[in-house]
Amino acid sequence: MANKEFLTANPAAKKFFELFRIELADVSAQNTRMKDGEKSQEDIERHAREWIEANRATWEGWLAEARKAA
Repeated sequence: MANKEFLTANPAAKKFFELFRIELADVSAQNTRMKDGEKSQEDIERHAREWIEANRATWEGWLAEARKAA
Protein backbone atom coordinates (compact mmCIF):
# COMPACT_ATOMS: atom_id res chain seq x y z
CA MET A 1 0.00 0.00 0.00
CA ALA A 2 1.41 3.37 -0.97
CA ASN A 3 0.34 6.95 -1.41
CA LYS A 4 -0.51 7.86 -5.06
CA GLU A 5 1.65 10.98 -4.89
CA PHE A 6 4.61 8.93 -3.69
CA LEU A 7 4.14 6.39 -6.49
CA THR A 8 3.87 9.10 -9.12
CA ALA A 9 7.09 10.70 -7.87
CA ASN A 10 8.87 7.32 -7.54
CA PRO A 11 8.24 5.12 -10.58
CA ALA A 12 10.93 2.64 -9.52
CA ALA A 13 9.18 2.09 -6.19
CA LYS A 14 5.84 1.76 -7.98
CA LYS A 15 7.23 -0.94 -10.26
CA PHE A 16 8.88 -2.75 -7.35
CA PHE A 17 5.59 -2.81 -5.43
CA GLU A 18 3.81 -4.15 -8.52
CA LEU A 19 6.29 -7.02 -8.80
CA PHE A 20 6.78 -7.84 -5.12
CA ARG A 21 5.12 -11.10 -4.12
CA ILE A 22 5.90 -13.38 -1.19
CA GLU A 23 4.49 -16.89 -1.13
CA LEU A 24 1.96 -17.60 1.60
CA ALA A 25 4.16 -20.43 2.88
CA ASP A 26 7.00 -17.95 3.44
CA VAL A 27 4.71 -15.54 5.29
CA SER A 28 3.40 -18.40 7.41
CA ALA A 29 6.93 -19.58 8.24
CA GLN A 30 7.93 -16.10 9.33
CA ASN A 31 4.78 -15.74 11.44
CA THR A 32 5.61 -19.05 13.13
CA ARG A 33 9.10 -17.82 13.93
CA MET A 34 7.62 -14.71 15.54
CA LYS A 35 5.11 -16.82 17.50
CA ASP A 36 8.02 -18.93 18.72
CA GLY A 37 9.73 -15.84 20.14
CA GLU A 38 11.74 -14.40 17.24
CA LYS A 39 9.84 -11.12 17.26
CA SER A 40 12.31 -8.37 18.08
CA GLN A 41 13.12 -5.76 15.44
CA GLU A 42 16.50 -7.43 14.98
CA ASP A 43 14.83 -10.82 14.49
CA ILE A 44 12.43 -9.46 11.89
CA GLU A 45 15.23 -7.74 9.99
CA ARG A 46 17.21 -11.00 10.06
CA HIS A 47 14.18 -12.88 8.73
CA ALA A 48 13.97 -10.42 5.85
CA ARG A 49 17.70 -10.76 5.07
CA GLU A 50 17.41 -14.54 5.16
CA TRP A 51 14.41 -14.47 2.83
CA ILE A 52 16.28 -12.24 0.39
CA GLU A 53 19.29 -14.56 0.44
CA ALA A 54 17.10 -17.62 -0.14
CA ASN A 55 15.32 -15.84 -3.00
CA ARG A 56 18.23 -13.82 -4.38
CA ALA A 57 17.46 -14.32 -8.10
CA THR A 58 13.84 -13.23 -7.68
CA TRP A 59 14.86 -10.27 -5.51
CA GLU A 60 17.51 -9.10 -7.97
CA GLY A 61 15.02 -9.49 -10.82
CA TRP A 62 12.51 -7.27 -9.07
CA LEU A 63 15.18 -4.65 -8.42
CA ALA A 64 16.40 -4.74 -12.02
CA GLU A 65 12.89 -4.25 -13.37
CA ALA A 66 12.21 -1.46 -10.89
CA ARG A 67 15.42 0.34 -11.88
CA LYS A 68 14.31 0.28 -15.53
CA ALA A 69 11.19 2.19 -14.53
CA ALA A 70 13.18 4.99 -12.87
